[in-house]
Amino acid sequence: MVDLADNSKLRWLYQDKIHFLLGENCWVSGGIMGTMDGSKKIFSVQDVTGLLCMPQVLVDLIEACLGGDDTQLLADIILRDAALSAKIILAASKTSSKPLDPLEPVSSAIQKLGTPMLTGIALQAAQQIVRHNFTPRELSFQHELWFSSQLSSLVARCLAPSVNYPYVEEAQLSGLLLNLGIHALFAREGDSYVDLSVNPWSSVTQCRLEESSYKINHLQIADMLIEPWLLDSFLVDAIRFLHADITQIEQSGILLKITRLVQQFCLDSQNLTVETEALAGRLFGFSKSEIDYLFDWVSGLYPPFGSFLDDSEKLQGEMATALDRLTELSFVLADQEAARARLGAGKNPQELVGIARNLYLENSSATDAIFFLLDQKNLQLTGIQAEGQPRLIGELKISMQGESSLVSAALVSGTPTDSFQPIQQLTVTDHLLLRLCGGGGMSCHPFHIEGRPLGVVALGVDSVEDSGRLQSLQIKMFKQVVSAAMARTLVSAEKNLNDGTHLLRRVSHEVSSPLTTIGNYAGALNQLLADNSDRQLTESIKNEVRRIDDIINYYLN
Repeated sequence: MVDLADNSKLRWLYQDKIHFLLGENCWVSGGIMGTMDGSKKIFSVQDVTGLLCMPQVLVDLIEACLGGDDTQLLADIILRDAALSAKIILAASKTSSKPLDPLEPVSSAIQKLGTPMLTGIALQAAQQIVRHNFTPRELSFQHELWFSSQLSSLVARCLAPSVNYPYVEEAQLSGLLLNLGIHALFAREGDSYVDLSVNPWSSVTQCRLEESSYKINHLQIADMLIEPWLLDSFLVDAIRFLHADITQIEQSGILLKITRLVQQFCLDSQNLTVETEALAGRLFGFSKSEIDYLFDWVSGLYPPFGSFLDDSEKLQGEMATALDRLTELSFVLADQEAARARLGAGKNPQELVGIARNLYLENSSATDAIFFLLDQKNLQLTGIQAEGQPRLIGELKISMQGESSLVSAALVSGTPTDSFQPIQQLTVTDHLLLRLCGGGGMSCHPFHIEGRPLGVVALGVDSVEDSGRLQSLQIKMFKQVVSAAMARTLVSAEKNLNDGTHLLRRVSHEVSSPLTTIGNYAGALNQLLADNSDRQLTESIKNEVRRIDDIINYYLN
């Protein structure tokens, strides 16, 4: 059995495989492949930046980022595109001192980069695809590449739990990247690469075609692009040894077996071939019914554009629609940056709420916007009065018990609620808010950041239609930037409070000694005085000392 953790055996197996693919005139040195005629590698990790991402995936990712979706949903979107996954993992591996989680590399990269940087990568990829001029044949092949990547990713995603492999994301990424080298070659060579009569999926024949023209094949290129990520995983090996002899794959780890079956599956995505059935039985002991079930499962998940890959006119139409949407989203992102800059000018909760209120009123049909911040200590929502709003707003205190108001119900549930289709009976507080909002109804939207509740905005609206329009991407985007600004303001306010408390403790320490002395002297003087009126003066001194002490303790606690 070949132990892939043994570097000497790994190098031997790798070199044996390269000889099989390239012939006798090849050499392997330090992980870099070449030929005896002196050819050098022509690809580096920087070629990842030139890979073309599918515009519809970029649309979905940018919209998800603007909407504040969670890491899992973002990862699911990214794992539909090999080029995008490579760009994001590369960026995270270069900018972080700690290695990525090899079992969930995409999720780990998202968490390390954060939504703003993720959005920036998507925007750069969008600009790249918008500026790219495809010939009809290039457009067709590029879509076939995107489809093949998504297909292999889906097969791996379904196969991993079927063979009790717990690291589904790692397996899915392995499948997704099987044609990463083909992406890179096509991005570099364009039509001349298609002239070789190549396919969008990996095969031994394709490797030989590429070697004859470029002195390198797509598996070697994928190796060069993935290796610098330094993942503590057999992912790169699963791709590197994709076409190793099947007897060696049988003796290897489960991830290599998964990728090999995924590759076989992709050779004919529309039919369950005898070869696929045989390989599934040989590698995993699947019965006919089990492989049939897997094929049906995967087939039901095929991306819709796979049904019109031969229709160039429809492909061009779909591409044009996606590019138009990317252009629109670029303006939304510009609005986001402008909103973030405006909110940055707010130095305290009142100023921040005033700016946020203007943003909502300028970009929606809301009649007013009333903001509440969560008081964690007292478990209540506190109204924040913006300039020009009624004084009563600043006096509002709403319990966090869900039934207290639609406002607290929205924060507890984490989803918007409105008075047109209320999830509970309207309370006196709700009716008070309806009057203050000045509309025929009210829509309440919670603010969260990283799962932590921050507050709520109650927006006055006149109709169900107006309430529905508040679900637009732009309003969701405002919610995200306002949430981030709220979090910064609350942290700053808490820091100032802590600084003030620290100063007060120092003052208390310095003042307590002289206060105690004054109190003691007043007590001693009281014993020496015979006149009751004089004693009343010393008692007053002692009372005032106790009052000062109580005031200091009140603010300290």
